[in-house]
Amino acid sequence: MVGSNIYTMKRLFFALDICEADKRSIFEWRKKHLDTFIPINSPVSENNLHITLAFLGMVNLKQQKVFIKYCDDMFHSTSSDHVKALASISPFHLALNQLQLFKRPKVLYLGFNTFPDTLVSLAENLSEKAIKLGLFQADRSYYPHISIARKVKELTMNTQLNMPLKVTNFSLYHSQSTVKGVVYSPLNTWSLVLKQPLVL
Repeated sequence: MVGSNIYTMKRLFFALDICEADKRSIFEWRKKHLDTFIPINSPVSENNLHITLAFLGMVNLKQQKVFIKYCDDMFHSTSSDHVKALASISPFHLALNQLQLFKRPKVLYLGFNTFPDTLVSLAENLSEKAIKLGLFQADRSYYPHISIARKVKELTMNTQLNMPLKVTNFSLYHSQSTVKGVVYSPLNTWSLVLKQPLVL
């Protein structure tokens, strides 16, 4: 049946995982430095904080399996007994040091002055893979950031920050709308340690 495939499609995206301690630090920083100065009616929940690598949109089961195999071939799955040791060898240490606003979508976010080329390449390769699978990808350069609030009309303050982050994994997430809001659930997770040079 033609319509049966509709029910197997999921709204998916790839993102760098942020550990619980760093999520808590970001959440507390926003409450302390922003909530009393900027009207924030739609904050991003602490559990949903992430750094998007590639937004895929609606993906069918066949496409999902292709992405999973691609990442399994390139990276160490977190199901591996050695993943914790691997991740500890090659973590990426980042620093959030920008507070900015995407004016058109009205999204307040934290950004980076510098970002590792390896992670940029990962984002670009995942996007290229999506295009090859017939999924739409916006024609713009990758811009890593962490959304912290939505429906913010203007940024009326300027603040300095230097918030360290350590990322060791990335995941394929399922975005679901619920009565309690949007929930992001990881479907598969991989260590950021390559098995081989990153190629398409």
